[in-house]
Amino acid sequence: MSDAKYQFLKFPALTIYDYKSIEDNLTAMAAKGWRTESVGAFLWKFKRSEPANKKFSVLFTSSASEFEPVSTERQELLEKLCSKGGWEKEYEWKQMQIFCADQEAMTLETDEAIRLENIHRNMKKTFIPNSIKVLLLMLVLAFSNGMKYFGYFPYRDKKTIWAFLIALHGTFIAGFTLLGYLFWLKASRKKISEGGTCVSTAWYRGVLIVLVIGFIATFIGSCIDTKIQNGKGLIFYIIIYMIAVLAAVSFINSFSQFLKKKGWSSGTSTVLYSMITIMLIISVAVIMHVIEAILQK
Repeated sequence: MSDAKYQFLKFPALTIYDYKSIEDNLTAMAAKGWRTESVGAFLWKFKRSEPANKKFSVLFTSSASEFEPVSTERQELLEKLCSKGGWEKEYEWKQMQIFCADQEAMTLETDEAIRLENIHRNMKKTFIPNSIKVLLLMLVLAFSNGMKYFGYFPYRDKKTIWAFLIALHGTFIAGFTLLGYLFWLKASRKKISEGGTCVSTAWYRGVLIVLVIGFIATFIGSCIDTKIQNGKGLIFYIIIYMIAVLAAVSFINSFSQFLKKKGWSSGTSTVLYSMITIMLIISVAVIMHVIEAILQK
C-alpha cells in the first residue's frame, strides 16, 4: 500500500483564495489518514498518517508587496499566538499558511468579512498580477501565430493553425482564471453579508478541468494532424513551443520567489520582475521564429 496520495486537478495555484474548500478538503483527508506533504500548481501530495479528527485554518500573510517577505518577528509572533490557541503549523506554500488543531480549538478567524478582504489584498499583490501576465503572454503568442495563419502577408504560414489554437486555448484558461476569481469575490462578499461564508469553487474547478482537458486534446490533435500532413518537423516545433511557454511561466514564478527571499525594495523588485517578464515574452517569440525558419529550410 502506497504511503503517498495525490489529488490531481485540484488547482491549488488557481484557486488558492478559496480557503473554505481547502480547509474542508484537508479536514476530510485527515479523517481518512492523510496529511499534507507538498503542494504544486495542479496537485496536492499527501503522506499517510493516523486518521485524526482535525480541523484546519488557512491564513494569508500580509506584506507591502508580493516581493517582500513577512518579517521574521511577525511570523514568530503569529505562530506563537496560534500555538497558544492549540493550532500548529501544517504547511506553507506561497503566501498561504495552513494551521491544524483539534476540533474543540477556538477558531483563528471569526470575522469572515475581514478575512475575505485580507485575502483580496493578498490576491491583488500576487494572484491578479500573475494571472494578467500569463494572459498577456498567451495573447502575444496567439496573435503572433494568428497573424501568420490568417494574415495576408508574405510570411503567411498555413502550418501554424495548431500553435495558434493552443495559444488561444491558453488565453481562455488564463482569462477564465482571472474572471473566476473576480466572480468568486463578488459572490462571497454577498454571501458573507447575508451571514454565510465564502462560496465554493467546485463549479469553477469543474469548468477549469474541461478547459485543461480541451487544451491537452488540442495539443494531442496537433501532434496527430501534423504527423499525418507535415512530417515530424512541425511536431518538433509544437513540442518546443509548449516547453518554451511552460519554462517561461515557471521561471517567472521562481524569479518572483527569488526576489521575495532577497528582501529588496518593492520598487526595485517590481522593475526587475517586469523587465524579466517582458524579456521572456520577447525571447519565446524570437526562439519560435528562429526554430520555424530552421525547419522551413
